Amino acid sequence: MAQGNPSRTLYYSGLGAGMVDDRPFRTVFHLMNESDQEITGELRFFTRGGDVLTVEVSSAWVGEEGPGTLDASGAVIDFVIPSRVSLELATVLVTPSKVGMARLDSSEELKTRVVLQVGRFPPGLGPLFEQFEHYIESEAEIFAATGVKSFSFPILLFRGVKEINTAFSLVNLSAAPGTVRLTLRPDHEKVVTLQPGQSLDHYFDRFWEIAVPEIFPFRLLTMAEVSSDVLLSPAVFRTVAGLPLSGVRVVSTALPEQLIETQLDEEFALAINQTGRIQSENLQLTFWDVTEDSRCPVDVNCIQAGQATIKVQVSQQGNDLGEMTLTTDLESNSMTFDSYTLRLVGVEPDPVSTQTIDMSEYRVTLVVTPDP
Repeated sequence: MAQGNPSRTLYYSGLGAGMVDDRPFRTVFHLMNESDQEITGELRFFTRGGDVLTVEVSSAWVGEEGPGTLDASGAVIDFVIPSRVSLELATVLVTPSKVGMARLDSSEELKTRVVLQVGRFPPGLGPLFEQFEHYIESEAEIFAATGVKSFSFPILLFRGVKEINTAFSLVNLSAAPGTVRLTLRPDHEKVVTLQPGQSLDHYFDRFWEIAVPEIFPFRLLTMAEVSSDVLLSPAVFRTVAGLPLSGVRVVSTALPEQLIETQLDEEFALAINQTGRIQSENLQLTFWDVTEDSRCPVDVNCIQAGQATIKVQVSQQGNDLGEMTLTTDLESNSMTFDSYTLRLVGVEPDPVSTQTIDMSEYRVTLVVTPDP
């Protein structure tokens, strides 16, 4: 992607390729460009620890305008999708299995669909996946966004040849303890307290203590509701035979009560998940992550100063302009979008060698200036 351009970002959790018990599985990404212009982007895979995960993919193009361009030779899969054309990427079967996370960045909004395919090995043939198309799928729009206090999500439980289940993960993004209420039905409700940064990870049937009847096969499809008095970062996963192989986390702006009013050419400070709003320009900028902090501690003499790297989500007039990456290094502390420049002025607090900075303690100072 062209450096300096904000992008639209989706995170998909628990994806990969390999074997589930003796059945092959793979992940298929359907990326559909329904706009009137070509869309550039990239797809990256990571392990759950954040390391780069190299995943081989096969590809196919669908559309009257003909194929776009694709470079899948390295760890980053770069693509250009023409107008009204779809790109299908399928992970290639590997042994041992590779399961991790994926990040999709695109210059404009893509309609996306992620499908887990579980197949079989007919005698004398390779793996066949067609019969298991849509065995499990996840649509980006059905999953709640990062930084919310209430949301609902669909639940699927299937007991048959393979067990399909639904798992969820909730993280308290606030600096204070939060009360979380989870409701499956009026008679299945639980209330839990999450400390700052604490997560709640569970299978839905075990969390709500659902008794599954001895029926074969058994299928349950329902909805769960979550409400909280603090901001939560939720993720929902489909699992097959215990493996979390399909899920998505969508990034969005913060809630209205997190807004900090500011204006052009004026410095403003944000805490994590807070949003600065420039009313005259209909601009909103949300500070939502610190991905690196290698700054030299104030009580240590360092050869290099190090740097902090932050993520800011930008929207204008309700349209998501994507994510910007800024660092404290003077060569990469600003980015240009539309007719504006966003600059990172500073990151606080300063690091100390004997202390760890909690995410809730970070404050960033930003300024937006109009281009000449």
